[in-house]
Amino acid sequence: MRTEEALYWIALHKAPGIGPKRFYQLLKAFGSARAVWESDLAALSAVLGPKVAGDFMTFRRNCSLPAEKERVEKAGCRVMLVTDPAYPPLLKKIHDPPPVLYYYGDFRPEDRLAVALVGSRRATPGGLATAHKLAADLAAQGVTVVSGLARGIDSAAHRGALSIEGGRTIAVLGSGLDRIYPPENTSLAVEIARRGVVCSEFPLGTPPYAGNFPARN
Repeated sequence: MRTEEALYWIALHKAPGIGPKRFYQLLKAFGSARAVWESDLAALSAVLGPKVAGDFMTFRRNCSLPAEKERVEKAGCRVMLVTDPAYPPLLKKIHDPPPVLYYYGDFRPEDRLAVALVGSRRATPGGLATAHKLAADLAAQGVTVVSGLARGIDSAAHRGALSIEGGRTIAVLGSGLDRIYPPENTSLAVEIARRGVVCSEFPLGTPPYAGNFPARN
């Protein structure tokens, strides 16, 4: 972990009921993630309301910061905060960008020229072939292909980009990086990380809940 403050970001980011909007509200109110973490119930309630603040206090009592640090180190992933200069600039422009990104691989400046290519998980053979070719053609022109590592079109898009020497692709997950979904795409995720990025806004250990995917999108 690069800084102690980053560890507090990771822990706060994992707290139930605290999405990006509330995360930024807390940072604005308290000045740092550590200050949020060390605040009392009354101060937290003034920002979050009593129910969410109470849930946070329960979470904090059961959350071990050293254990969270060990979990990240064991996963071998990298962590980037929204305040990091290397944070993807286009992602930073969206409404309430993810405060924390977990990732394998490397973001590069050329990834600013990117196209998202997604589609059905139950694609026809013709659809898969078209996605593969389109992604390959884009990668050949220096365009980074972004998709979701899902079955069907997403997988074909990633593989199409990887079929080009030097082609780059980014997989954005709807689960924690240690919960690759679908599991049969684990080897594909490893290949993508070597040539691009596998990333998630969701904390390690997060299952691929259906509700995660709209946020991922």
